[in-house]
Amino acid sequence: MVSVPQLARAASHGHMAWRRGARHVTLPWLNLRKARPPFSRAIGAAVQAARPGAMTDLVKTWDSATAEAHVKYNISDHSCIWDEIARHCMPFAEGKDVADLGAGDGTLGKLLPQAGKMTNVDPFPPEDCAAKILKSDGVEFLRSQPDQSLDLVVATFAVHFMDRASLDKELGRVLKPTGRAIWFSFSQSSVLFGSEEFNSIYYSVGFSQDGSGTAGSSAPTTVLKIDRPATSANLRNHVAHRCHSNLKQMPEHMISKLLALIPEDLQALDIRLDVFMFAPNPSRDGVVQC
Repeated sequence: MVSVPQLARAASHGHMAWRRGARHVTLPWLNLRKARPPFSRAIGAAVQAARPGAMTDLVKTWDSATAEAHVKYNISDHSCIWDEIARHCMPFAEGKDVADLGAGDGTLGKLLPQAGKMTNVDPFPPEDCAAKILKSDGVEFLRSQPDQSLDLVVATFAVHFMDRASLDKELGRVLKPTGRAIWFSFSQSSVLFGSEEFNSIYYSVGFSQDGSGTAGSSAPTTVLKIDRPATSANLRNHVAHRCHSNLKQMPEHMISKLLALIPEDLQALDIRLDVFMFAPNPSRDGVVQC
């Protein structure tokens, strides 16, 4: 069984556009690992509170079946991807004070044992999780921390669901002078299996927001390239079960076209992650991209 935090993480993989035809809607800090229903009522209430009388694409296009499929079949959730994220974080984490916002079950923390202090933060920690997870909203957690107390703050596939003004303000305060904040996001530059026709359809919906959580204007600090082992069945399940929010928004004929283009002899996928890195600005009231 899955819930609102799982729904949120799933939506972030698809780069949902929240600004279309209305002012920006920011939901509370959410995460996708394990959680509890109901999705539609909880998400709907949050959206209605921010935008009375209107519903966004997230409410219209996500449901519990989609989120559960994401957990089972999502091509972005694989050990080789998490290993690469951990490898990128290691130079900033070894012997340091680290916070993973939206940590879910603490997967990244388990891969960073060299961190001096690892704090896993999640508003909906899994009940059966072996790792210690601090139940807290991400921004609220940062507000509770002393000035210049953290070396690294990480968020993976989740920054779209933060109040960026509040987040950036708190990061400017809590990061140490050499501290960094790093966001990881599924990149539109992912080649997948190299079909231009497949990619033109796949990226035609739901990618108007970039991985920094803003409206597509900033370039990533770097891009990680990962060769993910995958079979035809892996990708077919990902598409057929609409595991990214862009797929959920597509009409059936587009899904059918994507499925028809997947080769039977598929062995790997080229997946890329946009990495956005930030440091505290000189005035300590925000952050600047590195």
